[in-house]
Amino acid sequence: MGFFDFLFGKKKIAKSNQNSYSQKQQSASEMMAEAMAGGVNFKSHNDYSGYTEKSETEKAINTLRGILKGIDIDNEVNQEELQELFNWCSINKHLSRREPIKDFCINIQSVRNRGDTNELIKDLSWAVENYSDDNPYYKDFTVDIQILQGICHGILADGKINNEEVLGLQKWLDNNSQLEDYYPYYELREIIYEVLRDGVIDENEKLILKAHFKQFSNIAIKENIDSLNKEISGIKIKGYCALNPQIYIDGRKFCATGDFSRKSKEEFYSIIDDLGGVTANHMTNTTNYLIVGGKGSAAWCFSCYGRKVERAISMRNRGFDIQIVTEEDIWNFIDNQKAIN
Repeated sequence: MGFFDFLFGKKKIAKSNQNSYSQKQQSASEMMAEAMAGGVNFKSHNDYSGYTEKSETEKAINTLRGILKGIDIDNEVNQEELQELFNWCSINKHLSRREPIKDFCINIQSVRNRGDTNELIKDLSWAVENYSDDNPYYKDFTVDIQILQGICHGILADGKINNEEVLGLQKWLDNNSQLEDYYPYYELREIIYEVLRDGVIDENEKLILKAHFKQFSNIAIKENIDSLNKEISGIKIKGYCALNPQIYIDGRKFCATGDFSRKSKEEFYSIIDDLGGVTANHMTNTTNYLIVGGKGSAAWCFSCYGRKVERAISMRNRGFDIQIVTEEDIWNFIDNQKAIN
């Protein structure tokens, strides 16, 4: 099949497989849920490929879309970034017997014999963006999150981050605000906002970005992995408090950490209780808000540290609905509520 032939045949392919795919989706979802709970032993990939192939294929394509965006976000493509495309083909080798993965891999491999690398990337990006499935497995927001993770991978592909890449990611985040309630969108947006706040991206800020991006990247080049791990070895992933958080008190569960500047933590808990919220000194899986006190910290508006914050980050990484909110934001919300009432 030629480079763009699949674009004209994709509807036929999707339609012919629609029934078999739809029959497998529920079983695949149930099996993956059981696997995450430890109930399924995946002895080999081929044992369950019939159930998971559609979801894997779509995720692979969405990740490729993101990697291509990340690689080309500064309009320059180098050999290390190309290697990550070859790595994508290798990771998805078990899916390459079918379109469109097969065609994508053939054309990615063809770059070895072509000199117009930038043009190839743009052609491939066009092809991937124009591919669609008549019976998609994932919802739109999941697709966009997979693309975002791919962008982080693409940016970090050569082990470097430059200003154009950071600004390009900021633009993508701004254009996809529909993801504001989903991890890792809101955390990356907050980090980018903080990094760009003074208009200068210094070397330490680039290291912080590398540490966060690495969470979503499966870098292929060992030298880059070793160099990256050495660079960020002293960087501690920290929580970033939500920008303009949506706060609801009635029936929501609150926990506080740090020293509060306006009132004591006990007084804060009392006010929340009076407004219909539920407070506790210890976090649980049902905690909705972790409020970070700002007393004595010049950077408290965005940077949050401590065991409770680490747990909150871990919880939301696992899908729990918890926001890290600054003391100032919660007091502003309470003041506005009192003014309204």
